[in-house]
Amino acid sequence: MTVATCVATRRALYTWLVRGGLGLALLAVAMSTREPLVAIAALLAALIAFRGCPMCWVFGLIERGSHHFAPSARKEAP
Repeated sequence: MTVATCVATRRALYTWLVRGGLGLALLAVAMSTREPLVAIAALLAALIAFRGCPMCWVFGLIERGSHHFAPSARKEAP
């Protein structure tokens, strides 16, 4: 794995985590408000932030994490 690939993978992982944090914050807003229009808007925005359901986001995070922390199969030249 080259340095550029590692940086790109790390950036993708951080982006994934930021999207998840935003989605969780929007879900918290939807659960805490008593206004139906605000709750619906927050739920739709959370689905957009997660790019699907929260469970799919978690499985994607696990997949990205396994790629990020998996040892490289090829040997690097010294």
